[in-house]
Amino acid sequence: NGGIQIRGDAMYGEGYSMTINGTSGEIWGTINEHSCGPPPVNADFDAAAASNDNATVGLTSTGRSPFLGNTRNISLESDEILTLAGGTYYFGSLKIVGQATLHITGPTEIYVTGTALFTGGGIVNVSGHAPDLVIYSSGALLNMSGNSDFYGGIVAPLSDVLLEGTNAYYGT
Repeated sequence: NGGIQIRGDAMYGEGYSMTINGTSGEIWGTINEHSCGPPPVNADFDAAAASNDNATVGLTSTGRSPFLGNTRNISLESDEILTLAGGTYYFGSLKIVGQATLHITGPTEIYVTGTALFTGGGIVNVSGHAPDLVIYSSGALLNMSGNSDFYGGIVAPLSDVLLEGTNAYYGT
């Protein structure tokens, strides 16, 4: 929806489809079912659940813990900023709303098993190098409508992926 730009490939899973709403969206790469390969990293949710860097997640820029009750659910609100060092993170849900942003400072894999809501300021990959960020989603919905351009890969074969807004996407 809106004027999104994908500067890479858009691939959807078998039995699914891709709908582009509006006339100002652009995709520079290939759009097709299984026409392009996913990022070269294998999605191993079990390994990420057993060994991850969740314990290194610090406080937000407002001094608040971003966790909702446990280390599996993250929520960022208003103008909060949360910075993650490079690593592997495993979350049950990840919610970014308001003008909040999640800053990634090194090569990072994020696994989300539930709803992933990246609205507000969105995700900022500080390096601007798409291979430094891969988001794996096994939840029902992955919503990307933040204000920041996205540099990374999204692997979500069982998720509805909703891209909205006017930001650009670089990667796959």
